Amino acid sequence: MIAATVPQPPTQLVMPQTAELVFTIGGAVPLVILLAIALRHLRAGKPLLLACMVGGLAASLFEPFVDVLGMVYLTENNAIHTFTLLGRTMPLFVPVIYPWYIGGFAYLTCQALTKGITRKNLMLLFGAFVLTNFALEAPGLLTDVYTYYGKQPLNPWGHPMWWGCENAFTAIAGGTAVYGLTRLFPRGGVAYLGVIPLLFVSEGISNAGTGWPMYATLNDNKGWGYTYAAAFITISLVLYCVWLIGTMAERIAPPVASGQPAVMARTSRDATVLV
Repeated sequence: MIAATVPQPPTQLVMPQTAELVFTIGGAVPLVILLAIALRHLRAGKPLLLACMVGGLAASLFEPFVDVLGMVYLTENNAIHTFTLLGRTMPLFVPVIYPWYIGGFAYLTCQALTKGITRKNLMLLFGAFVLTNFALEAPGLLTDVYTYYGKQPLNPWGHPMWWGCENAFTAIAGGTAVYGLTRLFPRGGVAYLGVIPLLFVSEGISNAGTGWPMYATLNDNKGWGYTYAAAFITISLVLYCVWLIGTMAERIAPPVASGQPAVMARTSRDATVLV
């Protein structure tokens, strides 16, 4: 019954090996660069970036879950395999890309919140993450390295727009959680190991919390009217969450003047904030 009503992935696809290799190498370039920076930070006694990258790698374990629920199929036949969950075998590019996209962008978000960022600029940062996601996925989609299936709304060229918003928000949500941890443990050290499970959990919460309208309508095989309405709700939830984070950032940690060091101060409510 399920197989008859729920759209099934195109498992007959065969991985184009040259395209997969190019896509994987392309995803590995920012990984190598960011890893070099992270190791340099680590030698200087700053482990946060490396912890974020490891957390991003851990978050890749959620990829099979969102693939099944959000109807993405990463071509398996003749692919370079890594791990299998929910009957989906992940190609190598999954654990290659997650550390720098989720981990690296979470780190950038945390740094922006630490230094102080306006709501408008956080929205612009989110937009930059969305555009990066579209640019990242385009080569893989155009060469059948993977594909979206089912009644995907807002899908002008093979990459549903709601997915780009969803992926970018996972980095914003993870970075906000990391920022909270750094506020609790400003001296860092061993406490920053907590970033790893925090990013793992943030990946799951952000996807489930905002993506559920799409997951429900796609997997109930609803008509286009339902999936378009669900896409509007999902994108609205994402934008609201980013807006809310930006609003809190403005009120709790106003932007620091250029060249002025960040110091700990007391607000009128006796809450310790970074200013």
